[in-house]
Order: sequence, then C-alpha cells, then structure tokens
Amino acid sequence: MATANPKEIYLHDCHIGTWASIREDYLRREKPKIYEAMKRKGILESHLTSFQESYELMSETLTKKLRKERGVTRVLAARNFFDWAAQNIEIMEDVRKSMIDLIRK
Repeated sequence: MATANPKEIYLHDCHIGTWASIREDYLRREKPKIYEAMKRKGILESHLTSFQESYELMSETLTKKLRKERGVTRVLAARNFFDWAAQNIEIMEDVRKSMIDLIRK
C-alpha cells in the first residue's frame, strides 16, 4: 500500500494538494460564511481542485523564473552540488512564502 504525501490531503473523496489545503484553511478561518456557502452549494471541492491546478502552474513558473534569475542551473549543479542544492531550497522557500501570501489575500 502506497503512503500519502504528507503535504497532500483528501477532502471527502476529492484529493487536494498543498495550495488547495492552504486555501481551504484560509476560507474556513477567515471567510467562514463563504466557506459554508461553498460547501452547502457543493462547489467547494471543484473550487479547491481548480485552485490547486492554477497555483501549481504559478509556483512552477515562479520557480523557473527564480532559478534563471539566480543562475541555478545544471552547470552549477555539476560544479558545486551543495551550493546548487542550498540555492534550490532557498528558491523553494521563497516560492512557498510568495504563494501563501497570494492565497491569503
């Protein structure tokens, strides 16, 4: 039996990822009337699925942009793997922070 990615959660029978999970939490805590209305109308799951897809694309685009701007390339990986890895971790954290800020607006 495969184990689930800890960053992925399931809403009823609908799989949602990290970004949708953060969005759901935001709606539930900060916009409870909207959250409850979406649940009542049966549109929450489709909203979160669409949201996840959009934010995955945005995060991938931002990651590629930051890697290019900061010179984090395969050449760097071949030359100095640890520097490449550290810069990738920094980029991923920057992307995560930016995406969370967008979700919470």
